[in-house]
Amino acid sequence: MTHAAWEKHVEACTVHRFHAAMAPAMWVKPTVQALRGSGVRTASWIDLRLGCAMSADKAYESGELVRLGAEEIDLMPNLSFLLSGIEKEYL
Repeated sequence: MTHAAWEKHVEACTVHRFHAAMAPAMWVKPTVQALRGSGVRTASWIDLRLGCAMSADKAYESGELVRLGAEEIDLMPNLSFLLSGIEKEYL
């Protein structure tokens, strides 16, 4: 995401009063600052697309996103385990 694309996204989220602006991790802090007082939340994501990261990595990244100000986080489950029906065996 370029700076110009980020600015356009934040502006659209504000103008259209979206529930949240979805921002990549490196844009979370500036998104929080840009949206302050607008009523639009800052959201981000972890481990999209396949969900193959280890749980400890996902936990660490979640903590970092919260520390940066993310109010919502989308998390991809481990699709390999989920589609194999063994996700509970590896919690």
